[in-house]
Amino acid sequence: KGEGLKALEGRKWDAVVDTSGYVPRIVRASAELLAPHVQHYTFVSSISVYKELSRQGLDETAAVATVEDTATEDVEKHYGALKALCEQAAEAALPGRVFNVRPGLIVGPDDPS
Repeated sequence: KGEGLKALEGRKWDAVVDTSGYVPRIVRASAELLAPHVQHYTFVSSISVYKELSRQGLDETAAVATVEDTATEDVEKHYGALKALCEQAAEAALPGRVFNVRPGLIVGPDDPS
């Protein structure tokens, strides 16, 4: 468990909104730590999780991107597949208590995208 997660220990919440999960290992660690102490976990994922993003009418049942090496942490190269693995990591830690949000671009002032 990383030093950054120590601040979460010994506390309880009604809900968590994870807005910054990019690497499944880290999402898994935080979700597992929080699982006994939270009722609901919202994971802000990405529309990039979809395997065929150009297909019209996608919904949550559409296939998601995959990566051969599931241990990779190369977010720049495998962004969508890693976000999909993050969703799966959260769900494994908190079965039935995860809501995945899959937005398009979320931008603000000074965002380079």
